[in-house]
Amino acid sequence: MIKKVSVFITTAGNRTETLPLILSAWLAQPEADDIYLLDGGAAGQPGTKPFQRPKQWAPDRLTIVPLNPDPGSAADYIYAPKLARHNTVILADDDILPYGRFTADFIRGYEEVSPNGFHAIGGIIGRSFHGPEYHSGTSFYRADRISKPQPVGFAGVVLILEKSILNFSIEDCPKNADDLFLQMKMYPHMRKFVLPVINYKNLPCASDHTAMYRNPALKKEREDFYRKYFFLNLGYK
Repeated sequence: MIKKVSVFITTAGNRTETLPLILSAWLAQPEADDIYLLDGGAAGQPGTKPFQRPKQWAPDRLTIVPLNPDPGSAADYIYAPKLARHNTVILADDDILPYGRFTADFIRGYEEVSPNGFHAIGGIIGRSFHGPEYHSGTSFYRADRISKPQPVGFAGVVLILEKSILNFSIEDCPKNADDLFLQMKMYPHMRKFVLPVINYKNLPCASDHTAMYRNPALKKEREDFYRKYFFLNLGYK
């Protein structure tokens, strides 16, 4: 039975105004034993700045990890195996606010789909795959609109998994497709699920101009990656 997890939140350094709210919310989750902010703002890129941690904030539970250079959105794949106190880890975007029983319910759903240590990946959104086009060839699911675990081709936004599977290089991981990289390239045959949880909110910045899917080049990068591995995983070269 999983009682505690390690949580990793990756930020590019362009959301310092909302990070105190996000970090406070995770600190309020009793199952989140050790929390790490992977701070790309430390790299000093234009439009970013490092997060300034209030000194009184739970020094035994919250660690700020400055990223310089910043390896991007897949930084949690590097640092979770090195830093996590627990085998089970949560990898979270910096624009999702958990509250109430979020982590407890997320863990419960994960245990349901990964009994006896059988590896699986859980998330709060996901898509099942039907064709080679990312939007028209997939079906979308989200955690607050299902009542039981939903099998998908990939899960995202907030993930729960075992840190032992993060034993690979991210050298060729696309900036806006780290979830697809993990689940379509590295582990195409591992089971993935959207897990039923309701206690979370998307902050407005999840869909404002800072969201990566708003960037046409990054959007195309994701669509191209999906199309390539959709065919490769069917056996086409």
